[in-house]
Amino acid sequence: MASNNELGRSIRELKTLGEWKSKTTVQEKKPIGIKTPLEKGSLKGETLFKMHFNIVDQIKDNLKNLIMTQKGERLGFPDYGTSLRTIYSNTSLTEDQIAGLASEEIKLVVNKYLPNITLSEFYSSEVDKNNFSRGKDFIDKQGSVLVTDSSSSSTKNKLNPSLSKIYKIVINFNIPLLNSENNSIILFINSAI
Repeated sequence: MASNNELGRSIRELKTLGEWKSKTTVQEKKPIGIKTPLEKGSLKGETLFKMHFNIVDQIKDNLKNLIMTQKGERLGFPDYGTSLRTIYSNTSLTEDQIAGLASEEIKLVVNKYLPNITLSEFYSSEVDKNNFSRGKDFIDKQGSVLVTDSSSSSTKNKLNPSLSKIYKIVINFNIPLLNSENNSIILFINSAI
């Protein structure tokens, strides 16, 4: 049913008016999910936390969180996540064997918990922390302090050579339902348990 201001207008005029409205009308973006790591929200449409407004960004965040969660870490879901720390800490394996095990682990967990994602490529390599500025910060934040009681603390793993090993993981994937191709995430993991 046409409104009163559309009566007497040609189809061409209505089409032009519709195109103009679609270009000039600002659609308010709706948040899809919470962005991690958690930060205080500040944009319109956000609540207490920063939010994702793009479905591909939300899927990347979900994939990153799935892979970086250690098995047994999530309450009620003992098989949610991966055992990447254990795999990368195994000193009896070659780098190729480690990459193969990690790749299989990631495929299994993604097929189970994010079946809408198609994994296309997986790369894993050791990063030289001395030539990588984020490496030192990463190692420093990986829990190198052991609290023994309420009055004292000591450094743990100070002499552990595995602590200084950082691996860079690159995962390329597609999202067929969204016709979204050539997406990737980059993760860093240290080998110490």
